This record gives sequence, structure tokens and C-alpha cells, in this order.
Amino acid sequence: MEFHEKLQELRKQKGLTQEALAEAIFVSRTAVSKWESGRGYPNIDSLKFIFSVVIIYFHLVRSIPKWVGNSDFFSQLAQDCKGCHLIVECFLIIAGAFIYSGYKRHQKSFIDFSISRIVRLWPVMFVYVVSIGLLRNMRLESHLADLFFLRCTGLSLENKEIVWYISPFFWGSLFIFAALQAFKQKISLLLFAVIAWIAYSININHLGGNVGREIVYSWLSLGMIRCIAGLCVGVLLAALQESYRINYQQFPKTQLVFLFSSIVEITCCGLLIYIFFVDKIILNSFIVIVLFSFLLLSFTSLKGGGCISFLLRNNVLSSFGKYCYSIYVMQLPSFIILEKTLWKKPWFWESSAIGIFLSLLFSVGIGISVYYLIEKPGYQFLNSFFSKLRKSANSQK
Repeated sequence: MEFHEKLQELRKQKGLTQEALAEAIFVSRTAVSKWESGRGYPNIDSLKFIFSVVIIYFHLVRSIPKWVGNSDFFSQLAQDCKGCHLIVECFLIIAGAFIYSGYKRHQKSFIDFSISRIVRLWPVMFVYVVSIGLLRNMRLESHLADLFFLRCTGLSLENKEIVWYISPFFWGSLFIFAALQAFKQKISLLLFAVIAWIAYSININHLGGNVGREIVYSWLSLGMIRCIAGLCVGVLLAALQESYRINYQQFPKTQLVFLFSSIVEITCCGLLIYIFFVDKIILNSFIVIVLFSFLLLSFTSLKGGGCISFLLRNNVLSSFGKYCYSIYVMQLPSFIILEKTLWKKPWFWESSAIGIFLSLLFSVGIGISVYYLIEKPGYQFLNSFFSKLRKSANSQK
């Protein structure tokens, strides 16, 4: 029995509604519904939020203006966390896994899936484009590539902004879904394995062991194929979990399972932290994909997971998982606001650690605000609009 099935069974045994359970563990009813339907896991939601904060930190120490004192200190911090850019691969693998599980559960049409992607991604991206235009006094057309999800796809020369991977993710998601619908499962999974191998091989060999988003061979976007490869790996992991689900009744002692899961999780997390924050020369980025794949399988496939999965199954921390997209997209606008205000104040940097912490807090706060002001109501409005449009079209047939 998987996590979402066990959660639903235990809730019903206790005679609790989803609302009552949500109130008892201090999360929203939507979160409980998502967990019970298999569209999410509390430990994964917690991990996504932690990754979002680390990504902000990674970009933050590179965005500190030159007039801030102790610039050598920030340069050293930037050097120490240079491997954190590979967290994008982890986000993509998680997304690929949930695209596959969502496809297996709901069997949406390609049009419906495309609309769901637009409804999910576009409102916050629109706010990002408008806010960047206002804060930088730039014309709107300079960011049209973002509005039409063309940045870093090979169809636009723009590939330098923090939000570079949103557009490849959008088109990569559509490709994954279309392939799942067009081919039998074994053929589509074989196709995804070949694509992931080719895409990562091109990236790693072209960049000497790293992955990037440059245009090579005059037309090929490394960022685009990198995103598709990450999504493919996520799909393959989800399919593996589905096909070779571990039945814990086979094990006489679940403590051994917990111990094994804990060893896997501690080893993977320890090595990932070393790569993200310690390793100065990343010899091969593919090791991150391998390590995180094992970690994700432990978090989602093994009943209960290990000790790290248990710690991340924190109700408060997991409730922040829904803010990740807004937090990620709104990083740059929050940095520009800080550059124009607090970063100019000498007192703000009297303690570099406090300055970084307050900057992180401000960026996360902007992202959470945008979630409630734009992402959530925007999703509800656009979802309702397209639903009415679909019903109107069906009634005319």
C-alpha cells in the first residue's frame, strides 16, 4: 500500500474528514486532498521548499551589488555554492515523476493538459515580466520570450535570466505528455531513456562534465534538451516505482527497511550537500541525477522512507511547498527591489549573515505574497474561464 492509500485509509478509520485532518495537522484541505490523490507527498513538498530557499541563496550571493562592503566574502560564498545550480535538475525530475503519475490517474486530453500548464504557469510569469519592466524601465517586448514560453528554447536568443528553465519546462512537459499518449508505455519509456541519455551526453561532453543552457551547433539549446532529459528521468523513475512497487509484507522486520532507507537517504543527501556547497570542481554533473534519483525513490517508493523522509514529513514545512513556483520566479524582482532600497543602506550590511538572512526572508515573502495575490486567484480564474469555454464549445456540437 502506497503513502496516499495508507493516509486515506487511516483518516477514514479515525472518522475524520479531509478538513478535520487538515486542521489537526495545521495544513490546508487542498494539501490533504493532494496527498491522498497521489499528486504529492509531504516530504517532497518540504524538499521543494528547501530547494527553493537554497536556489534563492545561490542567486542572492551573486546579485549582491558592488557597493556592499566585504565583497571578497560574498565572492567566496558564491564560489562555495557553485554546485547549487544543479538543483534545477532535481526540480525537473520531481516534475517528470508527477506528470507521469498524473497522466496515469486522470487520462486528460492533450488540449486539457496544455491548458492546465498555461493556467498553472502563465499568471506568475506575467507578473514577473511586468514587474521587471517597471523596475528596470524596460519595454514589454524585451520579455515577450517569457510571455510566450520561448526563452532558452532555441527560438529565442534570451537565455540568461533566472527564470530561464520555465519555458523549456513548459514545452518539455507537453512533449512528455504527447509521447505518453502517442505510444505504448514500453515504447514511450524506451524513447525517454534514449532521449535522456543523448541530452545529458551532449550537455556533459560539450561543457566538460557540466550542464548548461547555451546554444550549440547554431540551433540546439542545451537548456531545452537538459529540461527534457530531467523530465524523462522523472517519468522513468515513476514508471519504475509503479512496476516494481515494494510490498513491505515481504519483510519480517520493517525496522530493517527503515534502516536501509535511512542509509540510502543519508548517503545521497550527504553527497548532494557536498556537491552543492563544498565541491569546487564538479567533474560530472550526472552524479547529481543518479543520487537524487535514489533519494526520490526512497522518498516515494519505500513505505515511510527513512529518517530524512520522516523529518521532512513536517506539516508546517510541507505546507510551504505550494509557494515554490512563485518564490522561484519572483527572485529577480525581489533582488532589484532590495538593490534600490535596503542594499544601499550601510547599516543593513553591518552583519553580512543577518543581511543575507533578511534578504532571503524578503524574497520568500515576495514569493508567498504573489502566490496569494496572483498565482492562486489567477489559476482559479483561468481554470474557470477555460472550463466555461469548453462547456460552451461542447454545447454547440
